[in-house]
Amino acid sequence: MSYTSPKYINTSQADLYQNLQNTISKVVTDTKKANAQQKYKDDVQKNAEIVAGGNASALSIKNQNSHDYGGAQNSSLVESYFDNYTTPDGRVMSYEGRAKEIAMELEKKPKPENYGKLKAELEMINGAPKAMHTGLENLLSQLDTTGRDIDQTGNSNILLASYIFQGKNGYKPGESKFSYKMVPGPNGSIDFVFSGEGEVNGNKIGFKGGSWSINSKELSALEDADRDIIQSKISETSQVNGVIKDSNFFPNAEYNDKGEITSYGKLGDNFVESFRMEGDPDDPGNTTKIKYKDADGKTQEMTVWNLDKNKIRDRVQQSVNVNLGEFLDPQTGDLDRARSYWNNTLSPTLGSDPFDIDIARESFGKIPEVAKMEDGPAKDELLKQKWKEAMGAWPSDIKNLTEYQKVMFHKVYTDRAVDDIYNRAMSGANATQRQVDTWSGDNTYA
Repeated sequence: MSYTSPKYINTSQADLYQNLQNTISKVVTDTKKANAQQKYKDDVQKNAEIVAGGNASALSIKNQNSHDYGGAQNSSLVESYFDNYTTPDGRVMSYEGRAKEIAMELEKKPKPENYGKLKAELEMINGAPKAMHTGLENLLSQLDTTGRDIDQTGNSNILLASYIFQGKNGYKPGESKFSYKMVPGPNGSIDFVFSGEGEVNGNKIGFKGGSWSINSKELSALEDADRDIIQSKISETSQVNGVIKDSNFFPNAEYNDKGEITSYGKLGDNFVESFRMEGDPDDPGNTTKIKYKDADGKTQEMTVWNLDKNKIRDRVQQSVNVNLGEFLDPQTGDLDRARSYWNNTLSPTLGSDPFDIDIARESFGKIPEVAKMEDGPAKDELLKQKWKEAMGAWPSDIKNLTEYQKVMFHKVYTDRAVDDIYNRAMSGANATQRQVDTWSGDNTYA
């Protein structure tokens, strides 16, 4: 029996019950150290296999009509859910039947001793359709990967559940060995449980631990916090553009609606004086000679100031720290997003960099474990070990970072942002604006 009759339900909830099948159909068509490293590798491998199988597939939920998986399959699961309500005394009946029982009990005179509990139970039943609707809507919002460049270093169980819920070929319930169901969770919530194992695209794929589930309240918390359970790859260019804009580093730059720089404009009257190397133009490393063709096609040469990365760092550090806080702040940061950015963008750049003991001393020197050690071979060996560990990828289930990982993330993020901004400011397009005109000596550059 499908729980659609509002006869014994609070009349304010009646429309939710009457329209349950329609709303459910709409929901699914709406978009809205060694062991740790091995787990990381396993997730990456399994995610690649899941995606490879899905890429050999047809269409996602949103491209299927309401009579296919997007409507009928889901509605069938919902009907089963509302046909199986476990009463406080252990009986199994429909939500509708239990609502009828409670309504009759509440009408008795004198009021039953458990009147308050019965009323609370009825309110929970009355709210069940809305809880189901919201849960499915949030589930789709979190598991929909359509048009996204997803991070394949995340939890493979979650990505597998996503492909099952989207009904991708090889993962579609009813046409594969994969399935999902809804079961009552605590305090009127709903658990969405995914399970199954099968061969997809020549690979044996299944859930670590046999299944994966998520509660409707967890989904609501993710939506309320505007967080994703499946991360999209983060654009480093967007991150740096944000730093440039927030710090007003290029004061006359123009941006489009996506925050992308469309024009750098003039560097500004005091730009070169603010960021050039200290000293005279003829001091080693302070300037560069650039050859160019004039209007007559003749080769000419001009001398331009080189910029000081340390000055650039000082200017943008506050904006960089704001971005870092969005990843690492203990209260407002998003560690899983930080993991994704580290694994896909920052960490892969470190493999070719030779170990530099001086940089390691500077970076890790204030960490208590290092600071309390006397200088010498033992301290340097610890620094080398911790540096190597901090360079590595983070597993998908990481809950806390070591002090070394925090420092490394901060350092690499900042260094890459400063290098990017430096390269933009030093580009040939800005050469004439960095041209050396005069200085305090007797020489003059045309």
